[in-house]
Amino acid sequence: MTMRKRGMTPFRWLPWMAMFFLWLVSPAQGAREPQTPEQMYAYAVRQLERGYHEKAVMMFERIKTRYPFSKYAVLAELGIGDAHFKKGEYLEAIDAYRNFIKLHPRHPKLDYVVYRIGLSQFKDAPRWPQRDQTSTRQMLATISRFEERYPESEYLDEVQEMRAEGRRRLARGVFGIGQFYYRRGRFNSRAVDREAALKAAIGRFEQVLDEYPDVTDVAADALYHIGLTQLLQGDPQAAVETVARLRARYPEAESDARVLEKRIARVLEREARRARRKARREGSAREEEANEKLENEEGVEPRGGASEPEREVPAADDDTMEAPPPPARDDGFMPMLEEPSTPVEAPAPPPPSSTHEDDFMPRLEPEPSEETGEEETRDGAGPEGAAQDATPGPEGEAPVKPGPAP
Repeated sequence: MTMRKRGMTPFRWLPWMAMFFLWLVSPAQGAREPQTPEQMYAYAVRQLERGYHEKAVMMFERIKTRYPFSKYAVLAELGIGDAHFKKGEYLEAIDAYRNFIKLHPRHPKLDYVVYRIGLSQFKDAPRWPQRDQTSTRQMLATISRFEERYPESEYLDEVQEMRAEGRRRLARGVFGIGQFYYRRGRFNSRAVDREAALKAAIGRFEQVLDEYPDVTDVAADALYHIGLTQLLQGDPQAAVETVARLRARYPEAESDARVLEKRIARVLEREARRARRKARREGSAREEEANEKLENEEGVEPRGGASEPEREVPAADDDTMEAPPPPARDDGFMPMLEEPSTPVEAPAPPPPSSTHEDDFMPRLEPEPSEETGEEETRDGAGPEGAAQDATPGPEGEAPVKPGPAP
């Protein structure tokens, strides 16, 4: 209400506000924008430290374009490489650093440039040892040149640490290949493939010892696996020599040497048991062969409970005896009965016994004798006490007198 009474509207202030904003922004922006190469370089460095890599690269490129012959143009070329490195673009950083070396081969910060090239290659290499380590090998080559040219550089300690880590990566990569062949030979059932894989594993482990002996932990582990591979190959004596090598070259790996010794002892004990079992089997086989030879010899009874020898049958005599009948054959169900060669007469019945009274027949009274007219008893108790009954025998034979009663 007050604004309307005075004749003022809200939109009347818009042009004045726009003019004030333009006055506030335009002169300030013109005053803050760097004009000299020194100011531009400082501005690019601040942007780089804050993480604005794109702005820093743009400012460095502007310095190179506007002031190509100033010292800040040289520093801008170096700053471009640093900006790519901090952004994680290691290949672009390597190209920028190499261009700087080509353009300024005698620059005082050349050691820094070579160090940054090696560091970029180290960062670009994969950390997993079994992957492609081409960048690691390039880094080691760059570092070797750095150590030759700048032995007193302030970056020497970091370079040596990178060198040790790079060699350890390569050693672990070769050792990993050996482990692959070792597992392949350990769990392979085919003898040919098994032997080839174990041989390849030993070759890789020996490569670690030859090329990376300074990587002590990996080299000691490789020597330990050489002993394990030799045990799988069935050569415990070579494994014993490997234990001696392990203790001589890497005394700090005493625990691995002891473990390998225990494994060798178990293998030797197992081989000794196998040899004893084989000797027992061979002894049993020789004894069986000896028994077979004794069985084949005539007139010698074999040892170990052989079958009973056949009985000798006397030869038949034509004058005195007949030939023996053939032995009866057993058909597995009932034995065959022998048929008599000559008929056998039935034996004569025994004379009836008169010494005792039969339970079913009464005893007969003695008949008087024709000559004496006296009675004779069956038990021989006659008048004389000596006469006995005479049993008539068969026709044509003398009567048989029975003896006293039992």
